[in-house]
Amino acid sequence: MKKLFILFCVLALVAGSSATAFAAYAQTNANNKIDWYNIIDGVKERDYRSVSSSGHTPFYFSFNGFAAQEGISYEMTLRHAGNSNNDREQWKLYMEGDNSRFLLDDLVYSNDWNGEEWLWVEQVFLVNPGDMITAGDNWSFVLEPGTKKYSVVDLDLATLSAVPVPGGITLLGSGLIMLAGLRKKRKI
Repeated sequence: MKKLFILFCVLALVAGSSATAFAAYAQTNANNKIDWYNIIDGVKERDYRSVSSSGHTPFYFSFNGFAAQEGISYEMTLRHAGNSNNDREQWKLYMEGDNSRFLLDDLVYSNDWNGEEWLWVEQVFLVNPGDMITAGDNWSFVLEPGTKKYSVVDLDLATLSAVPVPGGITLLGSGLIMLAGLRKKRKI
């Protein structure tokens, strides 16, 4: 019984430390958000930025001062509009660093030419543990057109956040320990 109690305490400490690390990350990293806008002739024209595929030029963006923790997954949420679901507009999101470049995913359909309102889509991209390390130093996200034909996508907001460890895992672990303790007690 004493061993089970010690094991429960260790699990509680591990779960508590990861929750604290996530809270500390949320408070100390204020640079995990990009709010785009266009400025033309010194005047803010609109609250989003248009990226075109003219010249097949990729669009790079990163989160200044962001420090990834080893073994933690991250979600990058990108709010975009204007991406058609045809062969002329295929935007792809990569992660690129000094060591490598790899595809995270394609942008989903976010275009409604017939609608009254612009169709904004929030798409979540999972960055697995070690992806930033694999990419190497000076990593950034790269939005690149998958076709050579002209297309435009509008970017409004991007955020990068740690994926929290589900509390259910802690509850499951403590419940299994209690069941094992009860079972052992009945055998005695």
